Amino acid sequence: MGLNLAACAFEPWVADFVAASNALSGIERAATAGEIAAHRGFFARRRVGAANVVLLRAHLSGPDGRAAVEERPDAATLSGIDELLSDDLLPWQLYAAFRELAPFAHANGRCARALWMSRRLAEGASPQVERLPPEWARDARDGRRVVGEMRARGEA
Repeated sequence: MGLNLAACAFEPWVADFVAASNALSGIERAATAGEIAAHRGFFARRRVGAANVVLLRAHLSGPDGRAAVEERPDAATLSGIDELLSDDLLPWQLYAAFRELAPFAHANGRCARALWMSRRLAEGASPQVERLPPEWARDARDGRRVVGEMRARGEA
């Protein structure tokens, strides 16, 4: 039957995921209600498209907790995101490819981590036991090294 994404997206793990993702981006404040709600909606979707990623990004606050400047990606950027999402990429590959595309001025890492988790959930992974990979602790300091390590393992 698979994982009930709509139900699992409203469990407590989402707030923990957002807090951990923010911390990896150097954001030390608590996750905002808007960030948590946006992730819940994102994770509840069976299929994610570029418009969903843009909507998630619009609800991610800046490091100070205030709403970030709204970005409206052009058609080519939206097409690039949709192309990544339509490819049959493993979660790590999707994460790395999105980080490399870097379609936004900020929040690319947080969006990439949300895409990774979304892909894991679609695969049927249990979010209660899912943890952010330890490599991401280094990602905030040196993303290229992490992508290189993933490529060496055949994951990127």
